[in-house]
Amino acid sequence: MKRVWTCLLGVLFALALAQEERPCPTPEPPVPPRPEAPLAMPEEFRRALFEAVWEAVRNFYLFPDYRGTDWLKIRQDYEPRVLGTVNAWEVYALLEEMVASLQDPATRFIGPLVVEQAVLQDPAYGGIGALLDRSWAEREGAGLKVVYVFQQGPAARAGLKARDRILAVDGDPCPTVEKIRGAVGTEVRLRVASPGEGSREMVLVRERITPLILPEAQRLPFAPAYGYLRLLSLEDPQGVPAQVELELARLLQGPPLQGLILDLRGLGGGTPGALFGVLGQFASGRLGALYSRTETVTLEVRPGRLFPSLQGLPLAVLVDGETWGAAEVLAAYLQAHREAKVVGSPTPGQTQGVEVLDFPDNSILVLRVFGYALPDGTPLEGRGLKPDAVVEADWLSFSLSQDPHLLKALELLGHTPPPGR
Repeated sequence: MKRVWTCLLGVLFALALAQEERPCPTPEPPVPPRPEAPLAMPEEFRRALFEAVWEAVRNFYLFPDYRGTDWLKIRQDYEPRVLGTVNAWEVYALLEEMVASLQDPATRFIGPLVVEQAVLQDPAYGGIGALLDRSWAEREGAGLKVVYVFQQGPAARAGLKARDRILAVDGDPCPTVEKIRGAVGTEVRLRVASPGEGSREMVLVRERITPLILPEAQRLPFAPAYGYLRLLSLEDPQGVPAQVELELARLLQGPPLQGLILDLRGLGGGTPGALFGVLGQFASGRLGALYSRTETVTLEVRPGRLFPSLQGLPLAVLVDGETWGAAEVLAAYLQAHREAKVVGSPTPGQTQGVEVLDFPDNSILVLRVFGYALPDGTPLEGRGLKPDAVVEADWLSFSLSQDPHLLKALELLGHTPPPGR
């Protein structure tokens, strides 16, 4: 009998484990806007739009080999199909497909319905005021990792912090962003956990959230001679540099810093104005070049207000596979010009040098037309950045004091942890 009970308990335990590891269903992808009825497009406009899109790629696309795509053959394949339909929505779908054949995530044709939807979409929403690193959890119990908490929002008031995990939403162990958002004034119940701690429940009231992503800066509590600056946006060409300057000035108050760690993990996109506004606090002069199919222009960065105070300060930069665009360029130039120690995983080489071409029907072509190069002429586009120290870790699963990337950066900057740590 004892043996039977032992076997039965083993089966029940295995079933419990299997249930805990049950995969969450993959959410349905967002449905693109669909027109209610066909819309006729005159042949002359179909021809003109096709010519404009195809010629723009042929003449201005950054890569002269079109990333291995036979662009002349693409014309032979798509021109008769575009001219052979009068339905405008089919024309837009064909042009989207044609440009997508370049297999370049930075280059795409976008029809007017999608553009209109993006313009009309209100950036404010009913939610808790937090950025999450994924829109869904693959397995029950995996949770959504909190990347950033907006100041003075419901999440901040409830004590939710970056690196926490949201394990369940209203009892559902497969949380998604869509389940967390909802009507303003309604309640949402979350089960959350911080790294190394047990789970806890919190009830939040959804509010209208207008995202305002600010840089985070502090002297590290366990290494107060070292500053830590985390950037989550490089979009606003005026606001971001001003906010970064303010945080850097605050870090410089008090005893002299022995080093600064700039955290660019998970940061993509950005604008040249924000990029060079931040870069100017750390480096100045001729830093590299912008190049296109037809010309190369030297990049010259003017020093920021804090440049004299920061120019000799040892730097480390944290990156990962989601560091791209302006953040990737920032890390590369700091590595090349300031001898910054780059820690993390290789970056994808997507510096996102694009121009947006608008057409009369409100469709647009987002086209990669320029790239960044280091002073020795090495292009960043398609190559990415190689860290000085490769550290592969799910850093959001660790507290700040246990973050493997951060600890390696401190080591490279010369920090010696106290005995017993």
